[in-house]
Amino acid sequence: ADASSALRGTAARLQQEALEKPNGGKRVLDVVELYSFVQSLGIDPIKESEMVWIAEEALKVQLPPGWTEHTDDRNRPYFHHAHSDESSWTHPMDDVFHDLVQYFRKVLEDGGFWAVEDDLAEHEELIRRDLADWQELFDERGRRFFHNSQTDESRLDDPRHAAYHSLYARLKVVGKMREHLPHLACVPRPEDASVQQARQKEQKELQDRENVAVKVQSTARMMLTRRKAQKIRERRYTNCAPPPERPNLRVHLKRTGDATNFQEDLVFSLTTARRQQIAAVKLQTFARGVLARIRVKPMLKHRRELNQMVTRVQRTWRDYASRKDERERIPKAKAHLVALLRRQMQCRRDYEFFSACAAAWCQEQLERRACAVRIQSVARGKAARLAVEHRRRELGAAAVCLQRHARTFGAWLELRKSLYLESPMQAVFEPTGDARAAALVPWSW
Repeated sequence: ADASSALRGTAARLQQEALEKPNGGKRVLDVVELYSFVQSLGIDPIKESEMVWIAEEALKVQLPPGWTEHTDDRNRPYFHHAHSDESSWTHPMDDVFHDLVQYFRKVLEDGGFWAVEDDLAEHEELIRRDLADWQELFDERGRRFFHNSQTDESRLDDPRHAAYHSLYARLKVVGKMREHLPHLACVPRPEDASVQQARQKEQKELQDRENVAVKVQSTARMMLTRRKAQKIRERRYTNCAPPPERPNLRVHLKRTGDATNFQEDLVFSLTTARRQQIAAVKLQTFARGVLARIRVKPMLKHRRELNQMVTRVQRTWRDYASRKDERERIPKAKAHLVALLRRQMQCRRDYEFFSACAAAWCQEQLERRACAVRIQSVARGKAARLAVEHRRRELGAAAVCLQRHARTFGAWLELRKSLYLESPMQAVFEPTGDARAAALVPWSW
């Protein structure tokens, strides 16, 4: 019952809109045809009555650019594309609304719109990749056309209109879908399991780094503390023998001050063997450095020569590439400037044409207004003349009536005078003056 009432309400609303806009390009169906159309979209009107509005949007959707709707000899509707001369019994946007039905089910299944948003973003990116190979060009007559550099295809209509028409229809219906499902439109996107694992792994690595940093700091502090304690212990030695852990040191007296006023202190110094060992190490280090420089110097010289050669090759190649790029850019820039000039000229011609049309339309409106004023003036003058003539006829009839009554009254007066002359005594009825007598005899003579 709910599905049938929804279908009847949708059919009545579509018929009312068709009566208000008879040339709106909408398919108007009765309840039976609407039921069949809903089933053709994959919607069960009984179990999925909340999706009937998608069929209503499919009936009201605008045809893609280049497509027109016609009827054959049997009054059956079909669709025709003007540029490709293609005809079809099905609506060009039926596949889009099949996908929208699946969108609605996917939203109800997932509990949110994130899957639909991802599909729309992927669809938009696919359209952008497909349209990247199309270029807008002009022929020798200045007519605009579009060319595909990959497929070597050319067409007069803009391919972006047909490509983005279905995308805009999807976005529009998805927006209305959010209005029908407001409780699901506000649900945030759930985090992916891989994202959660990566985040946990990153937190664990950060914690491990902090632990390692703490261990390194602790080890460094411990080493510094041990060195400080070792220095304090060395300062406390008062015997003449060197520390047992420092066999390369010896103790001797060092005199400080003048010959008469001096002071002797016990100090540590390196032994002769240790000094000889340090000198030998320095000599070995210097010899190894000299040998390494002798061995590496030709390699460095060859490396510098290679760098200079590569630099010259790179500089030559960059010069060649820049000249080649400049040679390629000049024709493109010329073609672009020619296209801009032609477009500007076309815009100027369009502006002049539309300005002339607007001026002609304004002149036509002024002439129509003047004609309307003249027609209204003539009509009002005629109506006024008719009213004056009617008034005059009425006044003439009243004047004739007054004249007739005046003549009658004059004849009556003449008659009274003649009667007075013939018989001076006449009986005349007059109202009774006494109120009591007037009740019995109203008139007396």
